[in-house]
Amino acid sequence: MNNMSNLPRDLVEEILSRVPVKYRRAVRFTCKTWNTLTKDDSFVKKHVGQAKLASAKTKEFMVIMTMGFRVYLTSVNLHSNVIKHEAKFTSLDDSDVLDVVRVIHCDGLLLYITKGSSKLVVWNPYCGQPRWIEFEPSFNRTGIYLYALGYEKHINCCDSHKILRFSNFFYKLKEFKIYDFNSDKWRVLDVTPDEKIRIPYHSRGVSLKGNTYWFAETRDGHDCLILSFDFTRERFWLPLSMPFKYWKPEDLVTLSSVRDEQLAVLHQRSDTFMMEFWITTKIEPNMVSWNTKLFLAVNMVRPHSHFGLGFTFMSLSFFINEEKKAALVFSKDQGVSPTRDIAYIVGMDGTLKEAYLCVHEKYRYPLACSYVPSLVQL
Repeated sequence: MNNMSNLPRDLVEEILSRVPVKYRRAVRFTCKTWNTLTKDDSFVKKHVGQAKLASAKTKEFMVIMTMGFRVYLTSVNLHSNVIKHEAKFTSLDDSDVLDVVRVIHCDGLLLYITKGSSKLVVWNPYCGQPRWIEFEPSFNRTGIYLYALGYEKHINCCDSHKILRFSNFFYKLKEFKIYDFNSDKWRVLDVTPDEKIRIPYHSRGVSLKGNTYWFAETRDGHDCLILSFDFTRERFWLPLSMPFKYWKPEDLVTLSSVRDEQLAVLHQRSDTFMMEFWITTKIEPNMVSWNTKLFLAVNMVRPHSHFGLGFTFMSLSFFINEEKKAALVFSKDQGVSPTRDIAYIVGMDGTLKEAYLCVHEKYRYPLACSYVPSLVQL
């Protein structure tokens, strides 16, 4: 009987391309031949194609979750209500494990924000090419920075990926810098967002079609909006409107993407606890239109805590399945134990199911971003 080493290269490539990405590390360390093979462009192309085909067949979608400073590749099947950790991130180059507080996904690339913002790492899990990005430390004592990963669109050549970094100092946005992957350099960006709005500390940007969107508020607290950054023109546009009319500063609002095509918003009213989900019909950095029909609604206990001088910590992640008309919300279990990470599954008929995930720190919510494999090279 022939073993794998005696098989033709194209056959070995076909077989290994069907191995799930969670076993990619084991395949790479099996032998030098396989390690070299998995870095080949034709192999990566087949591997990505097989991953997308398998996801379509099983009705699953993949998310990257950050829980307790660790990162997990997680599969979600809302048809069977199964949430499963497929793999745990260990390291990129066999060095010490990183403490990751946030992961940003864009175009198949993952940007890791490490604890203390001491390091930035970007990589494509399917291509296995980490890129460590250095930056000059800032004198901002708050240490509160926002990051965004996007790309400049080109018609006749590959898109140019970039990282935006700025300080959110007492809700004032400043110290704008942008990193260009092509030049491998940071440069100061001369931009001025609308001074009448602010980005709450819990607001996390959502990457969509190469641009980034944040939930924002007017400084007087009378309205909530969407702030967008255009990576092609390297500018902020005027704030975009939300689909709902009722708003109080105590309300919960967070954003998500739908198939990297539409923007979705979760809004929970502070007076009725009613949680609503809305989806855009068209979204660009300088314009938005919303579906006039509410996607989903459910009445539930607030999935966040109040502490410290009335400050509300709201940092939820959610995803929408248009086909099944369902939503998935990652949160803390306030009813049993605030250290339990759980997921709420909201059905089209207003039903609510819970799935236990793990136990972590009391106030550190599980954060997740959608993930779609790609062939983008760094």
